Parts: sequence; structure tokens; C-alpha cells
Amino acid sequence: MSWFIRFPLLGLVAVILGGCVFFDVKEQQEKLGAFCSLSGTVASEGADDTPLVVILVRKEGPGDQLEDWSVFDHFVLERSGRWVFGVNVGQYGFAAFEDVNGNLIYQPGEPFLQVDLDSPITCKAGDEIRDIELIIPRDGRPRIDGPIDVAALQTRTVHDQMRTSIGLVTAVGDVVSLSDPRFSPENARNGMWRPFDFLFEAKPGIYLLEPYDPDKIPVLFVHGVQGTPRNFEYLIDNLDRDIFQPIVYYYPSGISFAALGEHLDQTMIKLRRRHGFEKTHVVAHSAGGLVSRAFVFNHRESLGAGSIPTLLTIATPWDGHEAAGRGVERAPAVVDSWRDLAPGSQFLTELFSTGIGAEVVEKDLPDDVTHHLLFAFRRDPGTFGPSDDETITVDSQLRWEAQEDAGHRIYGFNETHVGVLKSEEVANLINDILANGAK
Repeated sequence: MSWFIRFPLLGLVAVILGGCVFFDVKEQQEKLGAFCSLSGTVASEGADDTPLVVILVRKEGPGDQLEDWSVFDHFVLERSGRWVFGVNVGQYGFAAFEDVNGNLIYQPGEPFLQVDLDSPITCKAGDEIRDIELIIPRDGRPRIDGPIDVAALQTRTVHDQMRTSIGLVTAVGDVVSLSDPRFSPENARNGMWRPFDFLFEAKPGIYLLEPYDPDKIPVLFVHGVQGTPRNFEYLIDNLDRDIFQPIVYYYPSGISFAALGEHLDQTMIKLRRRHGFEKTHVVAHSAGGLVSRAFVFNHRESLGAGSIPTLLTIATPWDGHEAAGRGVERAPAVVDSWRDLAPGSQFLTELFSTGIGAEVVEKDLPDDVTHHLLFAFRRDPGTFGPSDDETITVDSQLRWEAQEDAGHRIYGFNETHVGVLKSEEVANLINDILANGAK
């Protein structure tokens, strides 16, 4: 179930459990804090519009020879731009190449930047190493002969998780069913309270529910807090499968939504390179709408106009949730996503504006992205206070800037926050909207 915990209930649970939940949060944040962040830019002396692949290598042996290093992770860009890795303590280096044929395999002849074996970067727990600049020489070549298949990298076991780059655990187009155990309610809860464990036990990323069909248009479904792709079962079952192919994004909802927007962008780029499709419609529920809006801005910057023609959001807390704000103020340990969900947070502000002080300007969705805003308003008749859908206030769902972006494409449903995902009217509307967007 995708839902937000009302703060009084959150406080009660904390009392009953004697703070155990918050101990888990602290423990998980300590594990995540043990990782080192490596980020920078990559460019090529050759063509500006060729896909680039950054290869992360790790020093495994005691010497200074090439055999003491192993390929560890990779990052894909459609053109020159920014990359980032999350890794554990150790020594690292970087290679990069122009992926001329777009297959994530280095082929002899493609321009290649060699690893600087003499100057490894040492990562310590919690380090954040930025502004690493990689330039691929026009005539650069690797030290070894033959192809290098970075797409074949596989995730290590859970027992090796502390040595594994976070990027390696991501699913990129795995074919599963909605009944897959990784989409269990328990994993969804872990995604909030134990996000580090979720990364390795549930495996975040983009999943296909059937083998890729090039004759259909992908529709990406993005769940909300403590949700899973199973939340969309009714809508997916009623999706027009003659035209569309459902794909789902699965993520731990306890981590930063800004980071999730970047992660979804990078994962989608890899999936697009693998299958070659040009556009994706997005259907998002609850906080999934926040993640998706961040994703749309990232993805358009990565791929340009036309890549996301339709953004359809359902019961999204565009103006945040008061319980998250109280949790940030009062809880003994703060879940990272609460900071983003708190009304007036930096994340929510930057979803709709850019600049500081007098330089602030509205940040509208690109003209080639059509936003359809669905909101729900069936409340518990025994409650008082602002109108809501038993979880999110109508006021938050109808933040003015979100309405401006949606224009006249705003639809209200007398449904609860969860019930709206099982509405026949909503399912029919989604098919109509997507069919028009497919033309």
C-alpha cells in the first residue's frame, strides 16, 4: 500500500516499539554514510552527440599493475555531462569511452580514456569527492586488446554489499511479474525504514512485466511512499496492451527524492540504449509524482525534447505533508525523504522555481511535456480539518504552480488516496489520455 503515516500514529508506534524503528533508521543511515561519493564530468575530444560510458575500476591487488585492478561499475550518458558513483571505502580509478554503436560494449577503435594507475583516488567513509574531470582523447586506446562488456556486470551477493557500488544493484529491464516476492509489503516497509538493506534485498530499478515489444509504447508507473509496483495492478490490468507496454520503477522511499529523480533518469537512459525506444509516458501516484517531476527535468536535459510526452500524476502532495514536517522537527532519527516532503522544503521549492531571493523565477515543465493532474477528495466522514483523501490534503494536491503546469488538464475523483488506483473511471481516463498522447 502506498501511503503516508500521520504523525500522531507515527508517534504512537515509536512509543510502542521503544524507538526501535528509529534505531533502524540511524543504523541504515550509518551504513549509507559509510559510502563514498565520487562525481564529476566527462567529455570527448571527438563528437559531441555520441553516447559516453564512464567505467569505474577498483584496486583489488597489492601491486601497481593492470591485473591488480578490476572493472567495478559504469555510468552511461547520451552526451558530455555529469556522472556520479556511490562506493565503499577503497581505491578507485576511471576509464571512459565513446560508445559509438550504443551497445554498452567497448569495441576496438572507439576513442578510449585509460585509467591513471599511478594516481588512484582513495575513498574513505563519508567522503564526497567532486569535480573529477574526464576527457576522452580522440585517438585514445585501452591497455588491453578486444572488447570490454560493461553491460555484463552483475550484482554481488548480499554478503558483499558493503564492497559493492550502489549503482551495481540496479535492475535495468529485468522481466518479472507483479507477484514477484521483491514487491512484497515487507520490502516496501524496508524501503522506508531500512533503505540500505532494500538496495540489496529488493533491488531497485526499472522492471518490465513482459519481454520488450518494439511495437508498443512504454508507460512507466512510479509508486509512492512505502509502495510497490503492485499498487498499480488494477490500472496495469486495464491498460490498453495493444498500444502500450507497462514498465515499473521500484525504489526505497526512505532516501532523497532528488537522488531518486537522478537514479530514475540514469536507469531509463540505460534501458533506452538497450531497446532503442524514443519516448515514454509516465503515470505516477502520490509521492511518485514528486520523483517523476524531478525525473522529467533530468531526463529532458539528458535526451532533449520529446522523450517524455505525457506526465500523469495521481494524488500527489505537491505542497508536501505536514506529518513529514513534524517528523523532521521531532523524531529522534529523520528519514531522508521526510525532509523532501516537509512543506516548504528545498526539494519542493526547486521543483517549481529556480534562483535565490529576488532572482527566483518559476520553473515550468517543458512545453513538450503534457501534465495531467488527477486529485482525490474522499475523506473519512468522522474526521475534521482540511479536506483530504484520507492521506493527502486536497490543498497540497492542488498546489497552484502544479495547476498552472497542468492548465485545464485537472481531474477530481471522489476516491480515497489508495482507492483512486482501483477506479474504473481513472483507468478509462488514463487510456484516453495516453491514446491521445500516442498520436
